[in-house]
Amino acid sequence: MWRIFISLYLLIAFTLAGFVFGIPMLVEGVVQKRLYEHAHGIASLPQYILEQELKDTPSSQWRGVLEAKSSQFGYPLRLHVLQDFANDEQVSARLSQNLVAVGEDEREDVEYMLLPFAPTDLVVRMDIEQSNTEHAERTILGFISMIEQQLGSSPPENWPALIESYAQHANFPVLITPVEDAAVDETDLAKLKRGELVWYDIEGDTERYFRTLANSDLALQIGPITEGISSAIVTSLALLILASLLAIVLFFWIKPLWLDLSALRTAASALGSGELEQRVKVSRRSRVADLADTFNSMADRIGQLLNSHKELTDAVSHELRTPISRMQFALDMLEETNSEQDQQRYTAGMQADVKELEDMVNELLTYSRMDRPAPELHKTEIEIKSWLNDLIAQEMADFSEVQYEVVTPEPCTQQTMHAYVEPRLLQRAVRNLLRNAARHAHSKILCTVTVDTSHFCLSVADDGPGIPEDLRQRIFEPFVRTDSSRHRDEGGYGLGLAIVKRICQWLGGTITIRTSSMGGAEFLLRLPRDS
Repeated sequence: MWRIFISLYLLIAFTLAGFVFGIPMLVEGVVQKRLYEHAHGIASLPQYILEQELKDTPSSQWRGVLEAKSSQFGYPLRLHVLQDFANDEQVSARLSQNLVAVGEDEREDVEYMLLPFAPTDLVVRMDIEQSNTEHAERTILGFISMIEQQLGSSPPENWPALIESYAQHANFPVLITPVEDAAVDETDLAKLKRGELVWYDIEGDTERYFRTLANSDLALQIGPITEGISSAIVTSLALLILASLLAIVLFFWIKPLWLDLSALRTAASALGSGELEQRVKVSRRSRVADLADTFNSMADRIGQLLNSHKELTDAVSHELRTPISRMQFALDMLEETNSEQDQQRYTAGMQADVKELEDMVNELLTYSRMDRPAPELHKTEIEIKSWLNDLIAQEMADFSEVQYEVVTPEPCTQQTMHAYVEPRLLQRAVRNLLRNAARHAHSKILCTVTVDTSHFCLSVADDGPGIPEDLRQRIFEPFVRTDSSRHRDEGGYGLGLAIVKRICQWLGGTITIRTSSMGGAEFLLRLPRDS
């Protein structure tokens, strides 16, 4: 869970960081280019008007003419030469190509346009400040004055041609309209009739300027002039880029996760269809690696349970078939004999077979009850050696031909031999080990008890034939026995050691097998001492 969260968090954090640092590049690239294009379109008209003023003047006198015209502007024009901008490669390159450049003077907190005048190296800086009506009017005042002068020096019938030439050099309309038809309100109409400049900024992104031409009922309209690029467009473009970046990042983050989950779903479907060998294979770096491992463990466990169930079913069928076959044989013989002695013998055999079936069913029920999670344990304190002696005396009376001995190799006080155990389960496990040893021992069983600070170990060894090493792991499986004998005289159904292993698991201990010092098998039961 944490690995998935951290990886997603880092991806989003890196994406946002890249977006934040990438926006200036966007502005410098796409947005700045658009602003330059827009500024050039706006500045083309002032540049054309000034060039018209200078066309009949030798270029050597342009500086003086421009300085004289500067006084007509609300913000005086400033004269420069190309060399003044040599340190700014981008601005210098545009001016050298007779293109308008824009900039911002941080010291004066004002934006400006640079108008080059070829073939001279003169550059006019025109400040742009339009934060309110007064500043907007001061910015455009000089150009409107020059337009009025040029119109005033021509007969009215030439005005449409002049206006058309102005419009051709601008990216916005330049019109002459009757004053009464000017798109202004009543208050501004009165100002317009008094010869004042009227500025309209429609919704903050469209500017219009109106000025009555001297000694006429006509008004000069400049605009609407739109913004180079709307702030709403920039915001929308930025959000679109951010959303696209996040979508791309999430796609490449989700794709491997989706593929791994698809593999998991396919494996689950195959497992549900009976393909028990199906497993999920994902990279160890996969975000669902733990889930895949859990699924594979579950599939392994299901396969083991089904195999165990099949083996158990086969074994039970075989174990039940043997006494049933003997009973069927005895019944057939009873029908064919008239001897009372034979009848009693066959009847006694069937009774023994019934008893064997009953014992086997009880043992199976015991094992099936243990094939589930551990029950709640009720531990009590016991003295291990004396408890073991009492159990041997109680349970092993049927094996009087076998000698038993309980030893403690190292000196032990009575206190150190104490442990907290579940007596009922421990008794069942040790009894099964003792009876198993008694069935295989030739003459002797040796029980050894050792203790340490946290555990005690109880071993049951015999002098019988022992257990081959290749069977020592399988001997704890149901119905697995070291010999193929099925005679009831041999006793046992191959469930005793399986029950012992399950009890050890419940009690938090272990059971192992090794060869005893007497040559037979030795089972070592190691359990915790503390409660």
